[in-house]
Amino acid sequence: MKKLIFSMTFVFFSTLNCLERTTEKLNFSLSAKECIVEVVNECVGNIHVSTHNENTILIDILKESSSKECLQNLQVKIDKTDQKILISAINNNDKKEKTWFEWFSFTSYTVNGKYSVNGKSDRIDLKIKIPKNCALNIDLNNGNTELENIEKAISIKSNLGSITVKNAGSSVDIKSNNGTLNLDTIKGHLNIKNNLGSVNIKDINEGLVAKVTNGNVDIRNAKESLNVYVTNGSINLHQASVQDSGQIDFKTTTGSINLRLSSAQNATINAKTTIGSILINNKKVSSFKIGNSYRGSLGPGIQSKAKIFLKTITGSIEVNTL
Repeated sequence: MKKLIFSMTFVFFSTLNCLERTTEKLNFSLSAKECIVEVVNECVGNIHVSTHNENTILIDILKESSSKECLQNLQVKIDKTDQKILISAINNNDKKEKTWFEWFSFTSYTVNGKYSVNGKSDRIDLKIKIPKNCALNIDLNNGNTELENIEKAISIKSNLGSITVKNAGSSVDIKSNNGTLNLDTIKGHLNIKNNLGSVNIKDINEGLVAKVTNGNVDIRNAKESLNVYVTNGSINLHQASVQDSGQIDFKTTTGSINLRLSSAQNATINAKTTIGSILINNKKVSSFKIGNSYRGSLGPGIQSKAKIFLKTITGSIEVNTL
């Protein structure tokens, strides 16, 4: 099945490119009751993984390229051991020596509403179903990641692209260079490092450590300890409650901090901003000036081991109970 894409080459002339597409299906059984599935996509392309009740792995593969010859150089390899399944998407076209035309052409075209540049249309999309008793590792170069209903531990490394995780039954570890993170219903501990992109989190049960260089962090419905460190961006927490032994530790260099906590929250609070104001339950306890700090409590406070630490260099701090 072919899809025609019109493109302009801005060298000395224009040309017409034809995008080749093929689909494949892979299906194989597992002998181990538990295993680790590792998916590595070296190409441009998306990864979608969900679970099912069978002891098999199902893979739907979509390959796209500018020619049949290039299409044949897009491969998916599977290496299987007793405890680990490695699924690798490989672009052998990247290993070929470029012609003078490829070096000097700047072709742009649209693939499913997304732009590719510099004459590169190679992509491999993977849609995978794995058994519920398998942990999952993802290593993606350029594309979006979407995971649903993974019950075991998840580890994700992504260079460029958004990451969506829904209904994770265990711990989730994410290292992202550039992309928005959307995480919904995480039952295990959540650990995040993101260089560029906003982070949106909803419903986490066992704590969070997030380090973000550039981007806002928005958290809804959280329990246990929450540790968020941002360089450029704001931190917002909605409908959260800290257990007696837990803590909230939020720090940002440039950005505001806004907390909306349960009305039953009982904790000591320590807030500090270099340039900005501090409001506690709609009451301004520190005006906008250089060097503001506040120490106090929510509820009885002194009887609780729960602690809240808030610090920003440039930005205001606001804490309210619902």
